Amino acid sequence: TTLSARLRLHRGAVLRLLVVGYTPGDDEAGYVLHERLGVADGLGIPTHTGSAAWLVAIGGSINRKHSSVGNLDTIHTVCNTKP
Repeated sequence: TTLSARLRLHRGAVLRLLVVGYTPGDDEAGYVLHERLGVADGLGIPTHTGSAAWLVAIGGSINRKHSSVGNLDTIHTVCNTKP
């Protein structure tokens, strides 16, 4: 499937990230999130909430124990898990 189709499938999870925000679950997740946002910022890539760099950074933070950055299925699971 295309990225657009996958994003449509996970629209609720992405919208929840935009509205509720994302808080890293531990220090390592926080490091990955801020490291990726810092690299993007250093390259002049927009890092505001909802930007592509922001979503990739969150995906990397969520998937820090897995090498697949931005796995939408994992993001969907994390965003739909009640705290």
